[in-house]
Amino acid sequence: MSRRKRKRKPGVSTPVPSRSSLADKLSNFLERHIWWVSLGLIFLGGLCSLLVFDTNLDTNGDNALYISLGMSWAQGTGHRVVHRPGVSPHTMVPPGYPLMLSPFLALFPYNYLPLKLLSTILFLLSLPLLLLVIRDRAESILLALGVAALSAINLNLLDFGHMVMTEIPFLFFSLLGIFLLQRSLRSADTGMTRREKILFGLSVLILVVSYHIRSIGVVLLMALLASLALKKRYRLALLSGLAILCLVIPWALRNQAFAEGPGYIDHFLLKNSYNPALGKVTVGDILARMASGLKTYGVFVIPQALFPSLSPTAGHRGFSGMLPVLGVMVTVIALLGFIFKVRRSIAFIELYTFFLLGVLVVWPQMWAGMRPLIPVLPFLIYYFLVGLRGVAGSIVTRLTPVVGRLLIWLVFIVMMVSSLSALAWASGRPRRYSPEWQNYFLVAEWCREHTPEGSVFVARKPGLFYLRARRQALNYPYTADTEEMITFMANNKVNYVILDGFTWTSTTLRYLLPAVISHKDKFRAVYGLDNPKTWVLKAEGLSQKEEGGYDQR
Repeated sequence: MSRRKRKRKPGVSTPVPSRSSLADKLSNFLERHIWWVSLGLIFLGGLCSLLVFDTNLDTNGDNALYISLGMSWAQGTGHRVVHRPGVSPHTMVPPGYPLMLSPFLALFPYNYLPLKLLSTILFLLSLPLLLLVIRDRAESILLALGVAALSAINLNLLDFGHMVMTEIPFLFFSLLGIFLLQRSLRSADTGMTRREKILFGLSVLILVVSYHIRSIGVVLLMALLASLALKKRYRLALLSGLAILCLVIPWALRNQAFAEGPGYIDHFLLKNSYNPALGKVTVGDILARMASGLKTYGVFVIPQALFPSLSPTAGHRGFSGMLPVLGVMVTVIALLGFIFKVRRSIAFIELYTFFLLGVLVVWPQMWAGMRPLIPVLPFLIYYFLVGLRGVAGSIVTRLTPVVGRLLIWLVFIVMMVSSLSALAWASGRPRRYSPEWQNYFLVAEWCREHTPEGSVFVARKPGLFYLRARRQALNYPYTADTEEMITFMANNKVNYVILDGFTWTSTTLRYLLPAVISHKDKFRAVYGLDNPKTWVLKAEGLSQKEEGGYDQR
């Protein structure tokens, strides 16, 4: 008796169980061994970190400020900048990160390797946190692993993973706060378990800690309150708001009492912080900033963040040829992924990313770049992959499933290759300073041996100078008025002036050198180096013209 073959209904495709079951089996395997997956991510990140690790301090200068503040905490003098004369309370940088550094500086003074290793460890711990944060958003473990793996080999993240900077500690604590927040909000307000209430309280506390590590953390607090309000969890929003006020107001009141100079808002309102004579911004300037910021981040920075190999080939300022078009395509796909998630639900991460990017777009363009993007870079990778999945899904409905899958895997492989290519390039970078910085640090070491303790210096990057010279230093005012410059030196009892050979900035040539030349009878060269010219000048005959303390620059 022959069996009849069943006829397929038109328009109904037969599923391919092998592919589906393979993905399901892989997902189930990864879920069952989630801790081994986490350890694998840490191992991968550690291996990549080892390839790019640099024991030298970065020359950005902010690291020296954090170390200086950490030294003050280690010495028991509070939140003060020890590299400046006068040692008045500091009000611009929050205390969280310097407090983290202080135990290491107490145990290992002037040894900065432990501080760099702290950043590396926090970066490695961020990877399994990122995996769990993405997975807890009802995403597949495969997508979460893809985001975490791409983050583990991303050169932009790895570079900050060995710097004495706030970006990676902020990333770690923000991810920890988000992880705890997601775990705590699984039940309704009235149905929260005791464990969920504890997790929620811890999440609020850790998000406030993030704010005290990096001031941009205010967007985390805004996102928390906004997300709770949108979910109509008004009781939790009210309690969170009260807790945030209690944990933030004391620091704000302290800063108001000891205000020492321009803060972040003051810098935001200036047209150019390095040329204050240009005045304050207008509404037109803000709009121009927004247009410039959208172009900078949309065409250049975000594509370089997701495809790191574009950075060394493109240089610091932009692309050439077809690369801008590709850059826009990358940003558009990430934007589509963001929109897909927002259409489904406006959650905390979407609000946080939106608020932070909004601040970056209107922030002065002289500080635009990869650094302020680091805290949300893993989420940009996530949105890009979600957008890619959505684009592939539309292709599947119009063509065949094979084409959609091939597109996803092809782009993912290109991202991996781009990251590994940048990693290979970075591993071959020379681990030494440029000649201008070598001379600067050699001059600082000479000053440590040949100038009296208690001497006061004027130098560009005074914090870095202090770490080598162990002599207190001030930055000079950015003014073309030579008399104002000399008065500044006299009022601050300056003993020595450093004329650097920096080519990355023109402020010494524009402001300091003209004042020295116009009053050359008051300065005497005591030491110098060539290639490039770097001088130590002794100030003689500067008479104090005004009463008062030190100018904290």
